[in-house]
Amino acid sequence: PDPKIIKLSQDQIGLEPTTKSPRLINDEDPGKGRGAAEALLKAAGLPLSDENVFIAATCMEKGITYLKGEAKVMVRKHRTAAEKSRQQTYAVSIDGREYSVQINDKTALVNGKSYNVNVKETEETGKANAPSAPRKAEAAPSRTAEPASNGPVEIKAPMPGSIIRILTTPGARVVSGDTLLVLESMKMETDIKATSIGSISTIEVSAGDQVAAGQILVRLN
Repeated sequence: PDPKIIKLSQDQIGLEPTTKSPRLINDEDPGKGRGAAEALLKAAGLPLSDENVFIAATCMEKGITYLKGEAKVMVRKHRTAAEKSRQQTYAVSIDGREYSVQINDKTALVNGKSYNVNVKETEETGKANAPSAPRKAEAAPSRTAEPASNGPVEIKAPMPGSIIRILTTPGARVVSGDTLLVLESMKMETDIKATSIGSISTIEVSAGDQVAAGQILVRLN
């Protein structure tokens, strides 16, 4: 192996070069290996079969979700014109808080959580005011919130995906670089990290939630 590549890898992953078996290294980690997989299965009330152990050890929380029959199919489909007309997505701001609201027939998806709604047209529907002068283009929000000198900090999803792991709790103190949760997108896991020092004000998502790019995940004070 090229010594430069070894040094680069060593610096990036923070490990010393070794000739030890990866399986043995894996088994020594209390968060990995057969023991950790069996603990996950027991906690979920699932049988400790070899197949289940393999799935849990390979995919961890995602494997448990699959075995419990709760996995979501991440398949995009083409919608008809009628479906598109029934489904609308809005960015709603209430008392300074932003919400992503998607209306689809009798269901409203608010920041990834589903609610039953009943939307009816009134006589005022369709009466448009005179068009106002076009607003000046505003700078697009950054994908990851930057530290604020004062006030809360919003940590947003850098891409659409699924929340597979939450590693913090409201009230916890964090520093910049701490991993708050893990987002899966296109079979890749992305650590969502704190961007400043502070305490967790609210966690806006739950494990298993589907989120959109730019959706607020965590708020810091």
